[in-house]
Amino acid sequence: MTILLFEVMDKMPSLHEIWSVVFVVAIGGFLLARMQPVFVTIPLILLTGFALIFVPEFNDPSVGQHIIREAGRGYMIQTYVALAVGTTIPLIGIIAWHRRKKQTEV
Repeated sequence: MTILLFEVMDKMPSLHEIWSVVFVVAIGGFLLARMQPVFVTIPLILLTGFALIFVPEFNDPSVGQHIIREAGRGYMIQTYVALAVGTTIPLIGIIAWHRRKKQTEV
């Protein structure tokens, strides 16, 4: 009988790296969206590409179970939350742009 051990987490970034990348992209997207709302597409494209790295891995039946076993379900949850927060912050920048534009018109 052969035991097969998977080392999955050595190929995945740490939570610190995930949150750092998402934070930088989200704040940059917020500032870009405040300048011009069309610029919100830049961080959204970057975050979509970043998400495409993780979501297939999490949903893969052979890899996702090993990620949960090695890092815990919290790793997956925090990754999804980071991506959701990173997507929301640039959209808030559009709201800030809209408010600033309304104030200058008055």
